[in-house]
Amino acid sequence: RYRVLPAQRFSGDLVLAACAPDGRLFAMLADATGHGLGAAVSVLPAVAEFYRMVASGSDLTELVLSLNRTLLESLPLGRFVAAALACLGPDGASVWVGGIPDVLHLGAHGELLGRQSSTHLPLGIDALTPSEVGIRQIALAEGEALMLFSDGLLEAGSESGEALGYQGLLEALSAQPREGALAAIDEAVARQ
Repeated sequence: RYRVLPAQRFSGDLVLAACAPDGRLFAMLADATGHGLGAAVSVLPAVAEFYRMVASGSDLTELVLSLNRTLLESLPLGRFVAAALACLGPDGASVWVGGIPDVLHLGAHGELLGRQSSTHLPLGIDALTPSEVGIRQIALAEGEALMLFSDGLLEAGSESGEALGYQGLLEALSAQPREGALAAIDEAVARQ
């Protein structure tokens, strides 16, 4: 499940998902630098490359390397794409996080089981070697989920300027079955 609610008509936030030929599900949340049309255009080179690599049966390391190389070659200096990528398969999940908020590992009732923090630069800043990619493995049990989101969710604020933040997000998710997570987040943001 996913939701994209841009602050403007065009935004640099993008959600992509596709299944590889062997059934693994790949997902990417991307957040390009800037706002508006400039940010939206910056993230476009990653779209075709994401789908091409997933369709070819690549693993997550190969996908990250290819996306980074594509963005290095196509983006002007000073532009980059913060991203979180995940691959879900029969052996659990693998995750890569670069310059974006923590990927949350949630239990069946919305409880926080773990977080995968960004330990990498965003895509399109510097060249990467396979040994530098650093994919992390997560064992997922029945009913558990991963949650990827951009900084816009954490920064959603009230008129008084108070941001939702991690604490508000986790409170909204607590004791919520997985199916109600997006609705709970929508309500929390609306209350801000």
